[in-house]
Amino acid sequence: MKTKNLLCLAVICLLVGCSSSDPASITDGASQQQIDDYNALIEAEAKSVSESPELKRNE
Repeated sequence: MKTKNLLCLAVICLLVGCSSSDPASITDGASQQQIDDYNALIEAEAKSVSESPELKRNE
């Protein structure tokens, strides 16, 4: 019974998750400036984390 329920759940997830044939992207509709700002934010956060005193203490 449990296997049958899991199989039904998997089939439903596949049908619902794969219902759209159009590819999607989180950058659709974003300007190049917004993408550049986002990338700069990610780089700044990565630098901040890599320079964290807590991280250096654990090494």
